Formats: sequence, structure tokens, C-alpha cells
Amino acid sequence: YPYSWIYDEGRRVPEDYFDSALQFGRPIAIAETGMPSQRLDAFGVHYDFEPADQTRYFEFLLRKAAELDFVFVVNWAPIDFDPLLDRLPPDVRDLAAYWTYTGLQRSDGCPKLALCVWDAYLKQGQN
Repeated sequence: YPYSWIYDEGRRVPEDYFDSALQFGRPIAIAETGMPSQRLDAFGVHYDFEPADQTRYFEFLLRKAAELDFVFVVNWAPIDFDPLLDRLPPDVRDLAAYWTYTGLQRSDGCPKLALCVWDAYLKQGQN
């Protein structure tokens, strides 16, 4: 969850993001990741995400996964869960807010642009 990169110039994950993991010479797998597609507030910090941030993140991540032959990549939340947020106990809402909009579909089931990126990479792996 590389959230802080959106505040860097260009709002992009650095190309060398995986260099520290690569130095071990072991296979890489992403067991859990995600990038919000909307603004959120958590623990007193405002995060100014947009749908383009999520799309750029998955374009970067899946390109790197293909180039570096990652074992697998898992996006933590398939669907946004904003309707659930108000039902959670108040003491866990801020924590849950980090992942509320990380789905590749909105909570109403409509696909986000990042899902198109995800699906395109899945098709490449099937060929």
C-alpha cells in the first residue's frame, strides 16, 4: 500500500520501488495490495486520491509483475465497501477507511478503469 507516493511529483510510484526486494534474489509475490480511487480521511490525515491514481498504480504494479516475473499479485478488496463503513464500530472506522475504496469495482458493482488494466494483464498471462 504505497500511499505516500501520491504526494511526490508526478503522483507515481518510483520505478525502483521493488529494488530492495529484488536484492534478495528470491521470487516476489504480492500477497496483499491496493490503492484507493477516492479521497479519504483516516487518523486525522486527508488523502487526496483520484481514480487515475488507482489506475496508474495498477499499470505500474502489473507491468513490474510481468517484467520481474512475480509469482502472483493479489488486490485485497475486489469491491469497495463504503456502505459497510458506517456499520463498523467507531474505533475501527479510521483503520478500515484506508481500504474502503481499494476495490476494482465500486460498491454498486460498476467496474473502475483499474479493473480494465487488471483484466488486460490477466489475459496476457493466459496466452
